[in-house]
Amino acid sequence: LMDNAPENLTISFGLLIFIGVMEVAGGIGLMVPSLSALAAGGLSVLTVLAAGTQAFIADKPAMAVFPLVLAAIFAWIAYERRGSVAQLRAAFSR
Repeated sequence: LMDNAPENLTISFGLLIFIGVMEVAGGIGLMVPSLSALAAGGLSVLTVLAAGTQAFIADKPAMAVFPLVLAAIFAWIAYERRGSVAQLRAAFSR
């Protein structure tokens, strides 16, 4: 897993596992209607950070385009499903 990382990208194995777990959790959260807005928001932040890593740390700015497109899609999903956050908040405030 670490063999695929560029030489100048010093990332710990624990952080790599954490990112993978967050991506899987976000993907599962997108399939649960009441969690989809929160999951999409989290994935949007994660992919923006991935784009920044590609552009500035790994020195591959062209590789940052795909994560930014994904971030825009996730942000749109979060915006469209924002009503589910209010329902989720109401369910837990009882």
